[in-house]
Amino acid sequence: MEVFRLDANQLDHWALIPQVVVRAMKFAREDLGYVPPLLKVRLLAHFVGGTVEPDKVEIACWVGVADWLVRAHTLVELADEHGLPYLVISQHASDPGYPYGRAALRILDEVIAWGRQKGALRIRTQARSRKLSRAYRVFYGFRELERVVMEREL
Repeated sequence: MEVFRLDANQLDHWALIPQVVVRAMKFAREDLGYVPPLLKVRLLAHFVGGTVEPDKVEIACWVGVADWLVRAHTLVELADEHGLPYLVISQHASDPGYPYGRAALRILDEVIAWGRQKGALRIRTQARSRKLSRAYRVFYGFRELERVVMEREL
């Protein structure tokens, strides 16, 4: 198993992009119930753009790979709230039985380093269960915000 951040300047990483796009779209469909229309475009644009203007990349993806098959991914986006940049771990998933959790702390260290380069002041993620929320607190040092995310159809 190898775990690394995708880099547009590494030619062999280009072969993994289609797998990452499919995984990200599947994750969004399962997590949100739909695929955001610009998800694929943003992933591809930021990956390709990374070869031209690496300072402007606002999405980064870490992958867990076995035999050049993407078995896990962590998708991180740079966001902005009232002019203050922060990171959002928007996707973090692995195939059943794939030991991605062992690499998660190292990935988080790399995510934090990337975020600091981008000027981010904090990092956020969304836990989809109490069990996952506890793991984020205990193992990764996150704290729960006193917020309830609400949604309705328009």
